[in-house]
Amino acid sequence: VGFFEMYRFVSNWDKFWMVFGSICSTAEGTCMPLFALFFGDVPDTFSADAGAGGFVDSASKLALKFVYVGIGAFIAGYIGYASWMTVGEKASIEIRKRYFRSLLQQEIAFYDSINPNELSSKISDECFNIQQGIGEKVATFCHCIGLFFAGLIIGYTKGWQLALVLTGFAPVMGIAGSIFMLSMQKLSKVNNEAYSRAGAISEEVLNAIRTVVSLSGQQKETQRYEKVLEENAKVVSKYAVLAGITIGFIALAIQGIYALGFFVGSIF
Repeated sequence: VGFFEMYRFVSNWDKFWMVFGSICSTAEGTCMPLFALFFGDVPDTFSADAGAGGFVDSASKLALKFVYVGIGAFIAGYIGYASWMTVGEKASIEIRKRYFRSLLQQEIAFYDSINPNELSSKISDECFNIQQGIGEKVATFCHCIGLFFAGLIIGYTKGWQLALVLTGFAPVMGIAGSIFMLSMQKLSKVNNEAYSRAGAISEEVLNAIRTVVSLSGQQKETQRYEKVLEENAKVVSKYAVLAGITIGFIALAIQGIYALGFFVGSIF
């Protein structure tokens, strides 16, 4: 299923909030690079003529700029995230309804080919992932797009030479970010599969709890449940370590950008 196909159940009014929310989230992302412009005015403010009251006036105007941008970021961020999360929630509810309706219309042979006890866990987990992917994560994506382009524009406008040098680190961070994203996707997929199987076991046991207790099968069923989760633990640990290494590498790259910026900036 393509990404945009997951929005096929949204209304025209929801589409309006999708567009409006994207604009607000992108605008909220541009606020952080704006702070860099204001911080650039700080040395000029401190060097103002204090005797003539210039220092206080300049500092007051600069402080108001921070306040105004902060208020704007709060409002834009709230509208952007609220819009996308609402759209994702509504689309997810409709998908749940249609998923359940489809299950009721399947032939009996369909249920013989799968474990029916896994269905409730699958509906819950998979629809929650869809809800996040077409809701909150889109707002975050728009925020990052605004942050990225505003940062590039301001950087190249104010000092293209330094910005050009620092942009050389972008592919390094992009590769590390891609590895992190892929490892988290794999981690989520493996976790969902394991918890679906474990959830099926727990539902099966609880539905037949009288039989299990009468045959003293509590320990056996507990071991069966633990075995499914332990099989998952090794794979999860491997991808968790990979994700941790990439996060550390991203942090290292960020500090490296700062180091290079101070070094090259001092030369300029």
